[in-house]
Amino acid sequence: MNGVIMAVPMNYVSPTDESPSRHHKKKRGKYPNLIDHRDTDNSIYSTGTSNVSPSIIGLQNLRESGSHAIDMHQQTKQPNKGNKWEGRKKTQVYVSVVFMKLGEIDTIKEFYEADIYVQARWREPLLDRTRTQVSDFKQFWNPELIIQNGMAEPKESKWNEIRYSRQGEAFIYEMRRVKGKFSETMELNDFPFDTQSISVIVSSELRGQSVEIMEDSEELCSINMDSFTDGQEWRLHNFVEVEKLATTGQYNQGRSHTGVKATCKVSRRSGYFSWNILSVVNLLSVFAFSTFAVKPELTPNRLQLSFILMLSAISLRFVANQSIPKVSYLTLLDKYLLTSLLFCAVITCWHAIISRFEYNKSLQNDMDFGAFIFMAVIFFCFQLTFVFLSILKKRRNSSDIAARELQYQTKSQKLYGTM
Repeated sequence: MNGVIMAVPMNYVSPTDESPSRHHKKKRGKYPNLIDHRDTDNSIYSTGTSNVSPSIIGLQNLRESGSHAIDMHQQTKQPNKGNKWEGRKKTQVYVSVVFMKLGEIDTIKEFYEADIYVQARWREPLLDRTRTQVSDFKQFWNPELIIQNGMAEPKESKWNEIRYSRQGEAFIYEMRRVKGKFSETMELNDFPFDTQSISVIVSSELRGQSVEIMEDSEELCSINMDSFTDGQEWRLHNFVEVEKLATTGQYNQGRSHTGVKATCKVSRRSGYFSWNILSVVNLLSVFAFSTFAVKPELTPNRLQLSFILMLSAISLRFVANQSIPKVSYLTLLDKYLLTSLLFCAVITCWHAIISRFEYNKSLQNDMDFGAFIFMAVIFFCFQLTFVFLSILKKRRNSSDIAARELQYQTKSQKLYGTM
């Protein structure tokens, strides 16, 4: 103005000549932490020398850094649980079992239904003389007990508590209620006059070097006699025996595991099989001797009657097989049925043999009568022997059961002072 010329710096830029990038930089001044990569050549998203889009490059870098962070997190996520109780001494776990309810006992499928209460306790020196209320028992050592003969994942509820002795020693108690089906191998040599064991096997998933499971000397294993629901077929005995055992796990290279086996006894009520199978087969065998009333020369009539009686006995044999599992040995009932069938077969064969002596009627009649007397005496002796052995087996079982019940009652008196 007024002819005065002002000196303008060479780096001066007119506001009207400002580029969009300069406007952007000024706006970015509000947020200094944000970085605009569009006006820099050394950005990680720069595409000056690459054909890959900036978004793809950013994802690749993010993936590499993320995978490295995940690997580091997995390495430091949790300590090695296998070494957590490495220095702990071998712990004794005391177990007691109560059969709260005993349901159906299936002889064919070899299982029984029950509602069982299992209590385990073990020492925890970390809590001695503390009287601490613990809400999370996962931070303490646990024997990892399992019911080994449970079937199809029985329903189970479990809870823990801490109890202290008079000396201030802490014990962790683990109580569980298990309801479901349990497998049991049936011993059927004396069927239908047999006595079966109903057992629960409590073992640990830990190795035998770190835990020892034994019977609790302060808690008596017992059974609720009033809750037995299969009393029409079985007679329940009032005692529980505990046996210490060692099992071998096939999944962990044969390492041994300790456990206990709590067993009660039931005796089969044999009335159904005695009246519906044994007595009927006995009558069929007696009827087989009635074929001697037919004259020896009428061989077709004798054979016809004998075959009918044999087929009837065979059908009863199949009925009896439906009441027991498929075992590789003969039960007492099998021996009786097969012997009765053998008598019928011998009588049938005799009728075929005696027909060859038609040339001498007197000799034929004498031989037929002698065979009848001989077979009748043998059959009578067989019946007496079977009855005698059956009664003897039942008495031996009864005396053995009575001795075990007395031993259990004596143990109960020593522990509680009452029966």
